Amino acid sequence: MDLFRRAGSGLGAHDAFTAVRGYDLGVALLTRFRRTGDPADADAAVEAARRSVRATPAALPDRGVPLSLLGEALLERARWTRSPSDEEEAAGALEEARGLLAGHHPAALRKCLSELGHARTRRFDRTESLADLDAALDAFRDAVRQGPDDPERAVDESHIGGLTLKRFALTGDQEDLAEALDRHRRAVRSLAGGDGDRHGPQVLFNLGRALQAGYERNGDLALLDEAVQRLEEAVRFPHGSGPDHAMRLSNLGAALRVRAERLGTDADLDRAVELSRRAVGSLPADHPERATYLSNLSTTLLARYVHSGAQEDLEDSVRASRQAVEATPVTDTTERAVHLSNLGIALRRRYEWSGALTDLDEAIEAAGAAVRGLPAGHVTGHLLLTNLSTALADRYERTGDPAHLDEAIEAARAAVRAVPEGHPSRAVHLSNLGDSLRRRYGSAGRRADADEAVASLRQAVAACPEGHPSRAVCLSNLCAALLARRGDTGPAADAEEAAGAARAAVRAAPDGHPQRARYLSNLGAALLVRASLGGGHGDVETAFDLFRQATGITTAPAPVRFRAARTWGRAAAALRDWPEALDAHRAAVAELPLLAWHGLDRRDRLDALGRVAGLAGDAAAVALNAGRPQEALQLLEQGRGVLLAQALDARDDMTELRERAPDLAARIREVRALLDADTSAPDPAAEPARLVREQRAAAERHRGLAREMDELVRRARELPGLEDFLRPPSAGRLREAAANGPVVVVNTSALRCDALVVTRDGPRAVPLPELVLEGPGGLEERAASLLDALASAGRSPAGAWRAQRTLVRTLGWLWDAVAAPVLAGLGPGDGAPGSTGDRLPRLWWCPTGPLSLLPLHAAGHYGPGDGPGGGGEAGDGPPRALPDRYVCSYTTTLRALAAQTATGGRGGAGSGTSGSGRPAGAERARDAHERGRMLAVDQSRTPGLPPLPHARAEVRLLSGRVARTTILAGRRASRAAVLDALPAHSFLHFSGHGGQNPEDPAGGALYCHDHERSGPLTVADISRLRLDHARLAFLSACETARGAAGLPDEAVHLAGALQLAGFTHVVAAQWVVDDEAALRAAEDFYAGLTTPRAPGDLDPDRAARALHGAVRRLRDWDDDPLWWAAYVHTGP
Repeated sequence: MDLFRRAGSGLGAHDAFTAVRGYDLGVALLTRFRRTGDPADADAAVEAARRSVRATPAALPDRGVPLSLLGEALLERARWTRSPSDEEEAAGALEEARGLLAGHHPAALRKCLSELGHARTRRFDRTESLADLDAALDAFRDAVRQGPDDPERAVDESHIGGLTLKRFALTGDQEDLAEALDRHRRAVRSLAGGDGDRHGPQVLFNLGRALQAGYERNGDLALLDEAVQRLEEAVRFPHGSGPDHAMRLSNLGAALRVRAERLGTDADLDRAVELSRRAVGSLPADHPERATYLSNLSTTLLARYVHSGAQEDLEDSVRASRQAVEATPVTDTTERAVHLSNLGIALRRRYEWSGALTDLDEAIEAAGAAVRGLPAGHVTGHLLLTNLSTALADRYERTGDPAHLDEAIEAARAAVRAVPEGHPSRAVHLSNLGDSLRRRYGSAGRRADADEAVASLRQAVAACPEGHPSRAVCLSNLCAALLARRGDTGPAADAEEAAGAARAAVRAAPDGHPQRARYLSNLGAALLVRASLGGGHGDVETAFDLFRQATGITTAPAPVRFRAARTWGRAAAALRDWPEALDAHRAAVAELPLLAWHGLDRRDRLDALGRVAGLAGDAAAVALNAGRPQEALQLLEQGRGVLLAQALDARDDMTELRERAPDLAARIREVRALLDADTSAPDPAAEPARLVREQRAAAERHRGLAREMDELVRRARELPGLEDFLRPPSAGRLREAAANGPVVVVNTSALRCDALVVTRDGPRAVPLPELVLEGPGGLEERAASLLDALASAGRSPAGAWRAQRTLVRTLGWLWDAVAAPVLAGLGPGDGAPGSTGDRLPRLWWCPTGPLSLLPLHAAGHYGPGDGPGGGGEAGDGPPRALPDRYVCSYTTTLRALAAQTATGGRGGAGSGTSGSGRPAGAERARDAHERGRMLAVDQSRTPGLPPLPHARAEVRLLSGRVARTTILAGRRASRAAVLDALPAHSFLHFSGHGGQNPEDPAGGALYCHDHERSGPLTVADISRLRLDHARLAFLSACETARGAAGLPDEAVHLAGALQLAGFTHVVAAQWVVDDEAALRAAEDFYAGLTTPRAPGDLDPDRAARALHGAVRRLRDWDDDPLWWAAYVHTGP
């Protein structure tokens, strides 16, 4: 190379020797660039070719030779730089060279025509213009005609084949596909033969790509097998390295992935991933093709995740897609659009598995950006539109916003319009359109949508011959549309056609197919409909077996398995087949840990739990109908209080694990602390784009920690004797909740309602025939009526009167329907009622469903002038009011009460975290535990809210009664100050404004002094805390124990949040309380917590009786239940 440079350095600008030497130098530099990829060599090759052109007179035909080299060098450089100006200059130089070389230099002309074909192909890649594609084809065809015996003929034939394949993608014309395959086969036959043929890898590679396209058009597996074979041959050529070899590795991986998706072969998928990783790893980080191979790797990893359910592959797929987008220049709009769309697909798949709304929103953002970033009419635009449509339809399913579904349908229609009849992707687009129309019919009820959905899906199926990779999904979607259209009044023929389509979908999806669980479930649903129209009992039995199979496919997403189990269970219950229904409900309840996975954001978990509300009650009712009360109790425990169970898991005793595997126990403890710290609230003042990035990074980090925790727990369970580590507690453990008195779990279901009275001897079922969940006068109606009345109590005297009347009626009904039958069912050993608070026995209530929204603790008949033992009596019998018979407390679950009882009312052990997510110091925690410090928050004057004059008196009362009291008042009582102070205190008294948010239960809040600037202290904020020595909290604020109608079994209120944070005892109010009444209640409550021997110390284990006494005195003061019945105690 140096000799070439020195030889040409001293010659004139128009010297013939300069022209030759410049040409030779350019060829040598270009050859080296193709081997090394050094951009400096490309620049030098272009400059050498320019010198050679300038040194050759314009009129000489010989000038065409260096012009052709200049065009070739510019094209090679553009491959790296993606410079349109280089490509256009190359095309101009080659056109000029073509005219000069014609009739003079046949061999040079053939090469020039071939390079001109490349230049025009590059232009087509930018414009997607059929005219540019045909111009490229003309150049390559001229090159073949120019040199029929030229050794380069095989390459040109292959290029013609590649372009006719692109033409087929644009037009859907089968003749283009046939010519493409024919040209590629001719190219292979034109090879010189042997491993030494330098064109062999490229020609074989191009044939393999064409064969794969043929398979994707008609589903002929033989074409795909041959494609893999040819691509394998291309990869096996000796001396394979560099960018071209990386391309062949990546595309062989893609073909193996496609075959694995068709046949379900693990070996193909594993090799596809390995080849894709090699392709990425063989290129430098700044290589322009690396982004494409990262995107291919993402798609292959995603396919393996879908097949195997391996979460690591799913996370790696998202990561590779992100890297592909980041590695693609913003100026490269087409490539960037494709990579963004692939990122959207990976994120949507992760959303399907986890339910993380941030993933779905980012998927829509990426898919939308992809569609917007692609030039109008681009060849791949239809695929990007379908990806966007699918994500939008999923958003509709999550939020119910019809605008999302309308937008999804619009995008789906655009995708269908973008491809002609016979196009290989048309079936998928029609199927997607039909499925979105079916969803809109389900919500809006427009018959035209149902008819169009069925018609679109029939067209989709017709476009998919047997063996077509999309046939199964088209058939399954057709089944769903036919069943939706049939409804209750549609033609019976729809049900028959639906069953046939579903059966064909299952046949087209063999064992191992990633969507098989969905197809089995759809077939089961179709058979149930057919059975309801007079089909034989065999349809029902077959349907149940199909649902059982679907729930057992562990690689299917948890929501798919859950829906199959729920449909199965409801159908079996409707037929009163209780053993079958119990199997189904067991399967459904088993999916809850995945539906509300601890790696998800709290809001996503709440949304998932809201969607399955009522499941636990139905499961328990089915178990009772099957004669299994103990299992009914266990199903209720597993299906309710899921968030609290996750918090208890984080505090579970690990003594035995530390003895067996100290390193494993230590790592679990470390990951728990990191998970707690990782849930810190975002900075509300952060710049929005940065906040989004930080939230996404935090979510990724949290998911990674959660996956590690899952793996650590799996390893712990492999140890002998620890098989049940962090599993739901056994029946014996649950009975420990009744160590200090009976616990009454009241189950509510449309199937039946019962009380399960739990004592040390086990559960005993007490039927509640007067308690009905649905219908006029049912629990749901009464709960809604009371909540509505209570909400209007403070608006006017009429509102208060209505609330009082509604409350009194509700309390009387609760006595008749629930309390009286339960007390009658309590045995003599379960505690006999006395006459005063200190002598009354304890009773714990664990209500479920809408019953948890009602004041069950105060159930009773109250008349004018009623007081303890007063007007609530019936004749000479015992009082007909719970407060006169028992000291009542609540518990969210038996497990929570058992854990609190076992620790003697003290908090658990651990490191703890503050409101900012920082580990609390051991000394601060120990100080809080040993000295029993009180944090008293005085918000008697809160900006923007009415003053509470008695709130300050409450705090003064505490400071005089409890020596170790920290007071935060006025400006000092900021949100951050309260959160930071909590870990250093065992007791909390908050005196101020509180409220529940019916639209967003996690937004229920205590209002600190700076709430207008920093936001209130919410349920979500408190739930993030881990307060290992917290003992008692008294919330002297409104609605702090008011549950959420959509999540009645999760205690999504401030009192529940404090329990999640670690407080053993919580006193709170179910509705708005009077300021003066709150002061009286607090004064009497704290008096009841102290003893004469230690007047300055508080005994939190006296909390239930202290509150009972305080409420009794409130009743003496004013017998209106609005004043006293709001107060509740939760804890042991």
